[in-house]
Amino acid sequence: NVNVTLEGGEGHFGLATQDNIIYLVIVSMPLDRELKSNYTLSVIATDTGTPPLHASRTFHLRVTDVNDNPPEFSLPSYSANVVEIADPGTSVLQISATDPDEGDNSLISYSLRESSKSHPPWFQIDAKSGLITTKTHIDCETDPVPRVIVVATDSGIPPLSSTTTVLVTIHDVNDNEPIFDHSFYNVTIAENEPRGTCILKVSATDPDCGVNAMVNYTIGETKERVAQLTINQATGEICIVAPLDFETKPIFEFPVIATDRGGLSTRAIVRIQLTDVNDNWPVFYPKEYNVSLKEGASRGPLVTVAATDSDSGRFGSLTYSISSGNPSRAFSINSQTGEITLTRPDALNPRSPSYKLNVSAVDGGGLKSSQDAQVHISLLDSSSVPVQFQSARYDMAIREDVPPNTVVGSVKAYSSDQRAKHNMTYSISSGDPDGYFTIDPSSGIIHTSAILDHETHPSLLLNVQAFSGSPPVYSHTQVHIEISDVNDNPPTFAASKVRISVRESEVSGTALYTAHAEDRDDGSYGRVVYQLASGGHHFRVDAKTGDLYLKAPLDYELSQRHTVVVSAADGGSPPLTSNLTVLLEVQDVNDNPPVFERTEYTVPVIESLPG
Repeated sequence: NVNVTLEGGEGHFGLATQDNIIYLVIVSMPLDRELKSNYTLSVIATDTGTPPLHASRTFHLRVTDVNDNPPEFSLPSYSANVVEIADPGTSVLQISATDPDEGDNSLISYSLRESSKSHPPWFQIDAKSGLITTKTHIDCETDPVPRVIVVATDSGIPPLSSTTTVLVTIHDVNDNEPIFDHSFYNVTIAENEPRGTCILKVSATDPDCGVNAMVNYTIGETKERVAQLTINQATGEICIVAPLDFETKPIFEFPVIATDRGGLSTRAIVRIQLTDVNDNWPVFYPKEYNVSLKEGASRGPLVTVAATDSDSGRFGSLTYSISSGNPSRAFSINSQTGEITLTRPDALNPRSPSYKLNVSAVDGGGLKSSQDAQVHISLLDSSSVPVQFQSARYDMAIREDVPPNTVVGSVKAYSSDQRAKHNMTYSISSGDPDGYFTIDPSSGIIHTSAILDHETHPSLLLNVQAFSGSPPVYSHTQVHIEISDVNDNPPTFAASKVRISVRESEVSGTALYTAHAEDRDDGSYGRVVYQLASGGHHFRVDAKTGDLYLKAPLDYELSQRHTVVVSAADGGSPPLTSNLTVLLEVQDVNDNPPVFERTEYTVPVIESLPG
């Protein structure tokens, strides 16, 4: 009887027999050459005698490799950095994988796997060294962090492979300026919008990536500082920071500049038009009027009261009424002109020597004058010798361009008292806030005393008094002077030059900007017509509105800048004009494919060249 045992092998091997004569060394546990490739085994046969005798045989076992291990990368993903302006062939990153197999099973080759996010045209890898390089020019704006999938494949049969991801961060070069979504913004708001209201948001995008794509907004310089508005540097929201006033400034026009972190900038024009609201009360000037009325006077006009309202349109139209002091309805007032008339002489009370009429004015929005005008009417008995003007109201007209000391007209007062007739003294008591006129105290002739301006005062209502005697006896009249307009104001643009940016892809007919000029004159003198003084090949302007349109396609590759001169002319003869220069910067878009220098290339090749 012989007992056969096996020593060594670390439990991976065992003995098997069917007849106790022939023994087989078998694999009892899986082998792994990569963990242990050599084993020393001893087979020992021992008999059952006393003492037992034994014999042994030792042999060395080598485990041969099979391709059971794919290549392994040290990291599941890698990071690399490269600048956007890198030339083709620039090194990005060298990676390596290991394969614990041996021989051909451990020979590794590298390749790139194509995917929608890998941008295979951009990168290439050396199959032996694993060095990743740029294959073409790369673009941060297309993809700032492209994913490169690297495949490591061994040479086994069948081959095994594994992958890793390389995240390539492309460092941007600031080669693109911001682009506004509109070159011209136009918004209309009411003048009573409260502080803190954001009325418009401009937006510009920068095709660059990273910090170079971050845009800050500022308001550009203008003739007058835009103190009522501010812009959020980060969001582009334009908000109100101070009260708006249509009567002071009805239109704001200013450039907004978008600047990226690299210092490149572009600009758009913003126009904010205010609409009038009824925020001004009627104001009388003067507030008091004096009239002398002789007992037994007949029906007729006495005096005209005047109020002004700074609002425009219907909010500035006024309606007059007598609010008190007219119980007998002896007096009436024209609701449109403010002229007070004695309509019922029989209703005058001889025992009441004076009347005080309170006159109010209401504008078209319902606002009433805060202070009424007071009209003092004195009744003179028949025995008194009053001073009387030939007319209760005089109407005169004069051009605004006449020199000082020009005669406008004259007024005349008379008295039945011969002594008073030769000692009559005239004066302007009110109605001339800027001192446009003087009156000769002896003759009653009215002269101009300063340069007139129709745009400031298109008309004035002078209250003129005359007195004579001792004690003096007074009389009052009104002189309405119409200051007629002359064409002395040219159209005026808010700025002489504006700069806007336009994408070359804008289609013909697109409105690019609105040129707006104001003329302070009236009528045809203030009517503005627009035309192009230059730049008519690519652009056109609407003669009435000043809207500037694109007439022909732009091409950045042919011309990056255009200069357009818009001329504004009024209706005078000869017309007065002014010009606005519009500088248009054309922004590039990707509208051109690559073009080969030639359509066909011929290259000779020797047939003996190796493959």
